[in-house]
Amino acid sequence: MEKLSDETLLTLLEDTDSRSSLAAMQFMLKRGDLDAFVAAHQDEENPRLRRRIQQLHNVARLRHQQAAFIEALDEKSMTFWQAVRRLSLIYDQRYSEMALDQKIEEFLNASRMRQPSSDALARLLNKKNFEPPRYNEMFELETFFLPEALFSGCGQTLLLCALAKQVCQMNNWGGTIVLYSGKFMLQTPDGKILMPEDKWEVLKDRDATRFHICTDQELIHTYLAQIAAACVVDDQPYDLCVFSRMMTTHCGGQVSDLPYPLGTLRQEGDDGFHVGGKGKK
Repeated sequence: MEKLSDETLLTLLEDTDSRSSLAAMQFMLKRGDLDAFVAAHQDEENPRLRRRIQQLHNVARLRHQQAAFIEALDEKSMTFWQAVRRLSLIYDQRYSEMALDQKIEEFLNASRMRQPSSDALARLLNKKNFEPPRYNEMFELETFFLPEALFSGCGQTLLLCALAKQVCQMNNWGGTIVLYSGKFMLQTPDGKILMPEDKWEVLKDRDATRFHICTDQELIHTYLAQIAAACVVDDQPYDLCVFSRMMTTHCGGQVSDLPYPLGTLRQEGDDGFHVGGKGKK
């Protein structure tokens, strides 16, 4: 790739013609010294140029976050809670790591129980209005991430279980996410089950062996798959590309390996499918 001087790139970036600045930004994103370029020019006096340098900085930050997530996922060194936190930062770039952690800390500090118990936990979660989205909102993408859940109490079942487990840990109590009849629930140390989809109803005297205890890896993979599905239903092509790229990179594949519209449109006769993958012949 032809290398342009920093002076040329800066001239293009501050051009009032958006096509010139866009071309310069696309060029920079393919270079290997993006971080160094941003660090050297992030304090430029020209407001337009400084804003575009900041845009490049945000892209670089997102790339680093994605790479770190994939590395931790490959090494199986990440808990489900850590994955939820990291993916929330990747999705919502309005929050810095410090700002999100502050919101989490405020929530947990306000979730202390005098005497931890399943009934007390259920009352606390209901008081905070923690509930899954309504049917017509069940695939809205923001309900999969921490900012929305912490702000409004509305979140996907798996996300709410993760938050409830953190509340347990804050109170020096235990909690395990389990799967039963296709639904995620929280099992407490006293052998009871809390059902987030039923206003945290406490199930008692249930055979614990009938519930599947979910591993961190199972939860992370399920969570990623749910997010990708929501991106499709909620018509969020940018986020679909971001999360699909992370999934395929982790699995050793390419985004083009995924079904249409992300992957290549299959022609009739390829693997026995019609164009668009409408079904077998």
